[in-house]
Amino acid sequence: MRISEAAYIGARLHEIPVEQLSPVLNLGSSNEEFRTLSHPHVDREIFFPLVARGARVIHADLKADRGIDIVGDIYDAAFQEECRRLGPRTVVCCNILEHVTDPASFARIVSALVPVDGYVVVSVPRSYPFHADPIDTLFRPSTSEIVDLFGSELTPVVTHTLTDITWLSDLRTRMPVSALPLFFLKDLAKVVVELPSTEKRFKRLHRYLWLARPFQMSIVILRRCCAAAA
Repeated sequence: MRISEAAYIGARLHEIPVEQLSPVLNLGSSNEEFRTLSHPHVDREIFFPLVARGARVIHADLKADRGIDIVGDIYDAAFQEECRRLGPRTVVCCNILEHVTDPASFARIVSALVPVDGYVVVSVPRSYPFHADPIDTLFRPSTSEIVDLFGSELTPVVTHTLTDITWLSDLRTRMPVSALPLFFLKDLAKVVVELPSTEKRFKRLHRYLWLARPFQMSIVILRRCCAAAA
């Protein structure tokens, strides 16, 4: 998740009374280290403010680890039932849709977890390099496509295409300009080493398309307007 993406989502959630949001189920949460150390903006901008306002946040992921409250596969019926028993009023699914093979099925499952007047928070790359975790289908939907994916029972309250910085600008925040030529030389040299691996080579070269083109994210917050179909 990009820093600007987390900040935007956090700001929009702050506009909603916390009693309408809690409990919050964070799908694909990763572990505590990811949220607070390697990507500290995730906790700082989204989850810490929710907890500070009194929300209960439930972190869910496929693998057990520190900071993960429930473990399971969202496609598994038993895990879906476990999620429903927790009674979430908000389900957060950020940067997941591009990593599943059937986003329509995922959207239906998530939608069914949310009660009337509950929320679904979705973010997906709109213009972004290939990033397998463990796969990337290159699904890059617009906000309107996300709204359509989740169905007519959920009403959009936020639809925003967030334009971020370029990959070059991103690199310049991490190293001096003088170091960039050597970085690119070494990076492209690795393509030769990675020739046997089509995926690794594609991943390395694909990001060069964003050297001067900004990253974009589709962000949508939906609210259930009626009961889920049986």
